[in-house]
Amino acid sequence: MALERVQHFPHPMIFEQGDLCISLYQQTHRHAPDNRQDPIVFKNLLQEIENQLESRLKKDEIQAFLKPLYELREDKRFWNNTLDGLAILLGPEKGLLYQLPRSVKNLALVSDSFHITPLLRAYQSADRYHLLSLNANEFKLYEGNRYELQLIQMPEDVPTTITGILGEQMSAATLTHRTRSGGATVFHGQGGRKDEMEKDLERFFRHVDTYIFEQYSKPSELPLMLVALQEHQGEFRKLSNNSFIMPEGVNTSPDSMNAKELAQQAWDVLLETYLQKTKELVETYDLAQSKFLAGSDVTDITQAVLAKRIKTLLVEDNTIHANTFDKLILSVLQDKGEVVVLPEERMPGSTGIAAIYRY
Repeated sequence: MALERVQHFPHPMIFEQGDLCISLYQQTHRHAPDNRQDPIVFKNLLQEIENQLESRLKKDEIQAFLKPLYELREDKRFWNNTLDGLAILLGPEKGLLYQLPRSVKNLALVSDSFHITPLLRAYQSADRYHLLSLNANEFKLYEGNRYELQLIQMPEDVPTTITGILGEQMSAATLTHRTRSGGATVFHGQGGRKDEMEKDLERFFRHVDTYIFEQYSKPSELPLMLVALQEHQGEFRKLSNNSFIMPEGVNTSPDSMNAKELAQQAWDVLLETYLQKTKELVETYDLAQSKFLAGSDVTDITQAVLAKRIKTLLVEDNTIHANTFDKLILSVLQDKGEVVVLPEERMPGSTGIAAIYRY
């Protein structure tokens, strides 16, 4: 059995339970010399797992069960290409490996369910967003979080430039102007030629808006950050039907920044939205609590989970209660409820868990 490397959450395997559910989390490093210690830390975490298994399995059974982890321990190529965090969930029949763009606390745990709070924190939608880089010539789409920004490669049959999208529908005015200006679409002059070029740009923007909404925003429900010159911001927003586009964008040419600068600019804007959503979520909790529709008592929450009454479950980051909290989280996710991981300073109550009830 080999570890399956995955990038999506939740994976169906997390809902599996049994006597042997291994959860391993480790802070890793992208560059030398820091990453030289990562294999050693992993070896120590692996030893902790072995110690926890001694009362459950024989030595040869432990060796067989942990074979995928032993193989990973010796994989030099893997340890030379890590990110900021590592998560491994291993069961008797299958194992998952996540390389995370955020740091996690080191943890080695054997239980009857998987510990998923750090994974949930890494993948929850409050941190993730799409970024649309747009100018008069082409568009690019990225997916990002507070740590990184990655370009989404469009399918080969999907054009991303105004020429490729409009094709023969492009006006002679735009074609002539683009040829004279080296491919750039910059509006000068008056009258019919300018009007034709503006209509071309509008058709281009409408196509981009529809495509991004149908293929990316609608399926993922992620907020969409627009990076464009201020005049293009206004034109695109005026015609856009994408309900996920954020009211605030980055008003500059995307061509003037590299990927790192683009990610930082975008997160500066998104952070305000994220903090506001967190504030509103806690305010919603406080209002619901005043109507006896929210609380932080673990027993009450457990009963509400069994009755499928949980609308939103709030869990404190870095809290480890594998035999209780994780099972509650998994049940809520299975029942299509919302689970949000919050830092300690923003958590309501003092138990590390809180819930807003459906009724």
